Amino acid sequence: MKRYNDLKSFLLKRYGVKMVKISLDGGFTCPNRDGSVGVGGCIFCDERGSREKELDTNDISLQISKKVEELVQKKEAEKFIAYFQNFSGTYGALETLRKKYTAALAERVAILSIGTRADCINEDILRLLADIAEKEKVDVWIELGLQTSSDLTAEIINRCCKTELFSRAVDRIKSYGFEAVAHLMFGLPGESEQMMLDTVRYAAASGISGVKFHAVYIMKGTVLEELFNRGEYKAITRGEYLNIIAKAIPLLPTSVVVHRLVSSCKRETLIAPLWVKDKPGSLNAIEEKFERDNIVQASGL
Repeated sequence: MKRYNDLKSFLLKRYGVKMVKISLDGGFTCPNRDGSVGVGGCIFCDERGSREKELDTNDISLQISKKVEELVQKKEAEKFIAYFQNFSGTYGALETLRKKYTAALAERVAILSIGTRADCINEDILRLLADIAEKEKVDVWIELGLQTSSDLTAEIINRCCKTELFSRAVDRIKSYGFEAVAHLMFGLPGESEQMMLDTVRYAAASGISGVKFHAVYIMKGTVLEELFNRGEYKAITRGEYLNIIAKAIPLLPTSVVVHRLVSSCKRETLIAPLWVKDKPGSLNAIEEKFERDNIVQASGL
């Protein structure tokens, strides 16, 4: 029995071949890091924006082409998703953005995916992406870091972006025929189970196309590490995370694609929780819980 609308099945059905996402470093920053709306970034975000580039180069074309060549030779995929993950990938001058996006569109790239924030979405950027999508014959996904629907929690984590902007951004993104994917985090400071589930309900009601679930993890050099070291923050346990995921999935319409059930991170800079190092084990535990407790997407609607 298929218990949720998983990304692998969705991609195979839509594109007919196995696909792999390639993470790229576009050299972006963020408006709550450079002083535009705030400084320091979110308290869980390190200086790499949660990701390093695949290769030690700033050349986006080289980053993508090397990985495509490698994966094709290994016969691991036939088509690819070019993913700008670091910081806010729609934040910058339009022509600069155009050059970065088009540089990522190597042969066999079928999807351009961009991680960003709701306050970095506007009509000019969407028109630019629509132009690229039409000329290059690629689909566009825009991944929005919501994390929480609570503006109180947003202040605590220094998100510097009001929740109401998220639903507006989703509406704009979908009006261009693009996919809108929400990033949600479980285990943020001060959040109860009810608050986390309220975030899932809010994201679903906003009309998202997909969702990525993340456990909050503590990285070296972050404000969250300082709170953790002072005993002012406790990392979410795997058991707690499993229970939240099991309650979140039934709140999602069947049309929402689950892009990720559990996240991974740079191991050498992880402070806690250590269980996130074992992604396969966590995924197995989730699948077992879904089977045991008869967890099915949309069953709670």
